[in-house]
Amino acid sequence: MRVRDFLKVLMSDLLAVIVCVLYTVFLVGLIEEVVDLGEGVYWVVLSVVFTSLLFLNFRYYSPSLIAISLGRPVDVERHSVGAVYIGVFIGSLLVAAIIFQEVGKVFCLEGLFSFVVSLAIFIMVFVSLGLYVRRLRRKD
Repeated sequence: MRVRDFLKVLMSDLLAVIVCVLYTVFLVGLIEEVVDLGEGVYWVVLSVVFTSLLFLNFRYYSPSLIAISLGRPVDVERHSVGAVYIGVFIGSLLVAAIIFQEVGKVFCLEGLFSFVVSLAIFIMVFVSLGLYVRRLRRKD
């Protein structure tokens, strides 16, 4: 039984690191599209974003996932509101980028119009996810 619990925790932590790596590459890619990063600055930004995401993940998200997988009660009060909304922000960036890519395949978006459309998509997704998370937090 203890070996299985250890493997569940190990898999949860491994998946957390993999997700942090993917989110870091995605976020730094978005930052790089806006600001031209030099070689040294790129690695500094990459390591800062990765460390921040990893800290947030292990501090706030992983304990709940591990508790759920082991059948223990979840301590909802441990979640910081800021950490939850940072997760909403990152998720919104990811979803908005995917939607924008699909919209870009259908319509020709260039210049300021492209920026306005991508900003509008991001705001819609962020507000929707934010309201959903807010409603979920009230139920607890």
